[in-house]
Formats: sequence, structure tokens, C-alpha cells
Amino acid sequence: MMACAHGSPRVDEEILHVRALVGVFAGDEAGRSLLVVAECQKTDGDPATLTVSLVRPSGLRIRVWQAEASEAEETARALSEGVDLRERLRAPAWEPPPPRGSWPLGGSLGGMHLLLERRREPRYGKAWVAVLRDEAVGDETVLGRTPAGHVELIWLSSDLAVVATSSPGQAHGFHTADLIPLDLHAGAAELLTTRARYQIDAGRLAEAAGALDRAEALAPEVAALWFERARLLAATEGSPTRLLDALDRAIRHDPTLYRMKARTSPAFLPLRRDPAFLALTHPRALPGSNRAGRPAPAPEAPPPAPPAESQPLEPRPPESQPLEPQPLEPQPLEPQPLEPQPLEPQLLEPQPLEPQPLEPQPFEPQPLEPQPLDSPPEEPGFQPP
Repeated sequence: MMACAHGSPRVDEEILHVRALVGVFAGDEAGRSLLVVAECQKTDGDPATLTVSLVRPSGLRIRVWQAEASEAEETARALSEGVDLRERLRAPAWEPPPPRGSWPLGGSLGGMHLLLERRREPRYGKAWVAVLRDEAVGDETVLGRTPAGHVELIWLSSDLAVVATSSPGQAHGFHTADLIPLDLHAGAAELLTTRARYQIDAGRLAEAAGALDRAEALAPEVAALWFERARLLAATEGSPTRLLDALDRAIRHDPTLYRMKARTSPAFLPLRRDPAFLALTHPRALPGSNRAGRPAPAPEAPPPAPPAESQPLEPRPPESQPLEPQPLEPQPLEPQPLEPQPLEPQLLEPQPLEPQPLEPQPFEPQPLEPQPLDSPPEEPGFQPP
């Protein structure tokens, strides 16, 4: 997407930057349209420039002509006086699409509509948004956006649309006019790929395969298309060859993103031990990502792959060796004499006796009971005198 960005100009600064569509080549080697864009630029203190470039729908520009300095200055002076750049270069005229706000598309994009709507965007606030919508399904994708005050659809073909914008500034001498090419095929491929992702998650694999086939026919350069193709193959095929080829095409477009997504996606869980999968998705060090100022570490080597042809080892039973009995020879026991151990007398140390005081006990007298005296028995033959 082309855009000119001049920041915040000074009040006394004069800026002129104009792009104009002067022609369209309908179909390159890949069957895609090429834009012919003229560009004139003039700022304070810098000489004017006037160039013509070929522009692909993706926004890639190839400069094919540059005017002499005198001609560029004359063109810049004419544009500042209100002359149209296309008229200045005597570009052929064509009939622009009718200003309706919604344009039905045909051919390979049948059933889809291109819309230009005024929406509130988180980044731009109120902005013009170009939307590609599939009316049958109701899903859509954003092709481009601009905060410009005025937009106009000036070209519409089977694969490409061009929106012209103009933003006259408040400062004196500030004048810009820009072009926004809209790649309809790439936008439709992204829309179909997003639809296929939800269909794969829901298990509707046949519908997802149809959506991905249609997206591949429109724009095979869309990276997400090949990642979803790999997820679909993981769910439908046992051989990982085509799966790895599709995953490799996605990784070539955005290595860091799709290596990470492949390592973390549950769809590729059965391949976590596959050597080819590990070599393809192994993380690499990002060049220039070391914020400490030291050189970035070298990329880690992928884990070594096992030998191409590995023969399983056949278990062999252990060979048993017969044990020969060994005769036991009796060993005579020799008596060991006992040596007497002398006894050493142990002296007892006397322990001092500590006297214990006696507590007096009160004496209670006991009354004596009289006992009768028994008279002695009389002896025979004794007579009192």
C-alpha cells in the first residue's frame, strides 16, 4: 500500500506531493494487473522530482522513468497552480466506476462486494476503510484504510481497485494527493483462508479444502494459506511429505511467526519427534535482536537426524554355561589358647555420713490396770504353825 508521510509540517513550509494513475497494464506474467503511476514531489530546500513507476497490486514499485530537473520544476510549479498531473502528462482518460459506495465483483470473485465506508478506527479515529465482503456468508476483510478527508474509487478491474485520496492541509502551500492500490485477489485469498481456519477447527475438512483450493488459485503468495493447508493435511493424511512442503512455504514468507506457530499448534503434535519437522521448525536467533549491544549469537544447529536406514536389533537369548561342581575341602580348626586377664582391685572411696536430726516424740502415759494376784497353790503336807 503506497502512502506519503510528511509528519507535521511547519506553518511556513511548502510541501507538494502528488501521485496520479496514468495507465494500467492488464495482466503480467502471473496474470495480474500493473499500474502506471506518476509522482511529483517538491519540498522547501529540495529540488523537484518527477518519476513514473510500475506498481504491483501489493504496492511494490519499479521506477521506469525520471524527468530532467527543469521539467520536474515546471511540473511542480504547474501543480501548485491547480493543474492536474494527468493532464500535464497527457495521460489517456477512462471512465471511473460509478460512485455508489458498494461495487459487486465478478469472475473468480463472484458473490463478493467492494465497499468504501467511513468507520471509527482505533489508530486513525474516523477513517475511510476499503472492505471486501462475501455477501453469501457474511464475512469480510479490510483491504486498506486512510484518514484522508476525500476518497474516490478511480479504477476497478477483476483483480485490482485503486482509490485516490486528497488531504489539503491547513498550512499554506501544503498539498498532497495519493493512491491506494487494493489487491482484490490477495484480499479474497485472506478471507477464504480465515474461513478455512474456522472450518478446520470445526472438523468440516471438505469445506476447508474447497476454500483453500480457491484461495490458492487467487493468490498463492499468501503465507497463512500454506499454514492452514499444512493443518488440513495433518488432519487428513498420514504422510508428512506434503505437510512439510506446505509448512515450508509458509515459513519462507515469515520464518519467525510460522516456526513458532508450527511448534505450538496441536495439529502437529504427532510430528514433534520427526527429524525433518524439527529441522524445519527449530528456532533461529534473530539478527540484531541482542539489546545489550553484543553481537547476536549464532543460530543454533538443529538436532541431528538419525541414520537414514536403521536396522532394528534382534534380541538374542543369552548363552548359558554349565556350572561344574567344585569339591569342598574341610579346613581343620586350630584351638586358640585363652590368656588370663589380671584383675585390678578397685578401691572404694568412703562416703561421709551426714547425721540426721531426730525429732522428739511426745510421750503419752498409759494407765495401768490392776491385775489380781493368784495365790500360790498349796503344797501337800505343809501345815501352817
